[in-house]
Amino acid sequence: MIHRSPRITEVRRHTLHVPFTAGTAQWNALLVGQWGVVELVEVRTEDPDITGWGESVPAYTSRTVSDEAISSLVGERAAEYLWDARLGMGLQMALFDAVGKQLQVPMSRLLNLPVVRDAAPIAWWSTKMPPEALAAEAERAVASGYRAHKFKARPWFDPFEQVDAVARVTPNDYRLDIDWNRMLLDRPTALRVLGRLDEHPKVGIFEAPMADGNFDDYRLLRERLRHPIVEHFDQGPFAPGALAHAYDGYVFSPNTQGEGVGGLLRQGILAEAFNKSGWMQMVGTALTTAFTLHLTSVLPAARWPLVTAMNIYQDDLATAPIRIADGLAHVPDGPGLGVDVDTSTIERFAVDHGHRIDYPRTILSLSLPGGGIREYTTMAQMWRDCREYGNVPLTGEGARLSVRADDGSTDFDREHRALTNRPRWR
Repeated sequence: MIHRSPRITEVRRHTLHVPFTAGTAQWNALLVGQWGVVELVEVRTEDPDITGWGESVPAYTSRTVSDEAISSLVGERAAEYLWDARLGMGLQMALFDAVGKQLQVPMSRLLNLPVVRDAAPIAWWSTKMPPEALAAEAERAVASGYRAHKFKARPWFDPFEQVDAVARVTPNDYRLDIDWNRMLLDRPTALRVLGRLDEHPKVGIFEAPMADGNFDDYRLLRERLRHPIVEHFDQGPFAPGALAHAYDGYVFSPNTQGEGVGGLLRQGILAEAFNKSGWMQMVGTALTTAFTLHLTSVLPAARWPLVTAMNIYQDDLATAPIRIADGLAHVPDGPGLGVDVDTSTIERFAVDHGHRIDYPRTILSLSLPGGGIREYTTMAQMWRDCREYGNVPLTGEGARLSVRADDGSTDFDREHRALTNRPRWR
């Protein structure tokens, strides 16, 4: 029998504001608050039993789903557009879901590569947090079946205190991926900080510690450390970095060109060809996690814990959770993505398309061990002051950040306005 892909009759885009969990909301709000806006894409077909679902976080993805992309598919066959990255990741995901359902096969069977694993390691994700908050998240991670944890290291928190706090509440096989987003800037600083953390038994991976592009510095740093150093695949030309042995592995994620599914697979295939490991990384709920697991299942190089940040949301938008145990997330084996959308969440979390989340008005006080206090109004302002200007020590040792919320007072308003254009020492 010849299977013909059903024609698309309608494409709907549902914009939701999915709340963050209680433990992450305060800290996510400071810089990644827009990640709370999630778009579900619903692809209906002439077969009433086949509806494809996809998802994207507009503030994270490199190519959003446009009105033009939606209108262009009505009347077309879903299978003919599976590999069209111009549609945006959420819509492309929905097409894979629909075609998998029509053929009654998991998405992984549509990727033209052998399936190499039916479960993959997965990492809990945390933004910038003080040690005690990070430890509380680690306890939640362990209770949820995780054994890996990616968190953001910044000069405004002490990374040694963060690692020690997590270590005290986690089992022996718990490992940390510490992501610096190139905050340590240079090799002497990186070696001083990473050399000390390298001895800690809970450390697993160092991600993007220094400014990218300096392959010699990265190679020399690798030679001094036991744990792997990882960089995003699209940070600088891949082949020269691989040939220079600058990194041990790579993060495979939607890049600035928005290559879509084909581009993600290409990243993993190239890494394997150069004998490098890595992991797949996207942001979203259960749909994105299932999608990421299917991609991971066909890429031998994607052997390190994948990241989707599913844990930061109060609701995973699915009728049943993805099974996670002993650090492994099991690849759904149902047709398409293998997860069903809980459609009641659409009405519950619905907002207008283009919805934006207001960032809170705050005064951020960075206390340094020598007694100095540097004040800011936003996390982005802190980022520039630390990474671009180097106005505070980059190691983070002994640093502490306190957050003062807007209390509506005249004093707060006056101080906030004074700090808006220029941080200050106090």
